[in-house]
Amino acid sequence: MTTEFPNCSDIFASSSPSLSECWLSRHDWKNLDRKCILYSFAIGSNKGKDTFGPRITCYEDKNLPFHLKRTQFPVKLAFAISINKSQGQSFGRVGLYLPEDVFAH
Repeated sequence: MTTEFPNCSDIFASSSPSLSECWLSRHDWKNLDRKCILYSFAIGSNKGKDTFGPRITCYEDKNLPFHLKRTQFPVKLAFAISINKSQGQSFGRVGLYLPEDVFAH
């Protein structure tokens, strides 16, 4: 099963412990299927390198009379980014909604 998705380049992932930049890093999606996600690093020293994000199985251990299991991708979409976090990054498209003053000075 291959899924088509829009050009989404901002994801936070924590799926590859061998690559230290994987925590809170920006990635480009390449492929998504039932078992794994293929993406490449968009920033940092690993920029352009491809990596896989496998699905992980989580078990609930709450002394229940049954065994609860769920499978998920360890990925969070980046819906927002702080002003300080975005310094030094280039974005193709940016939308801002600032109903109040952002800076105190």
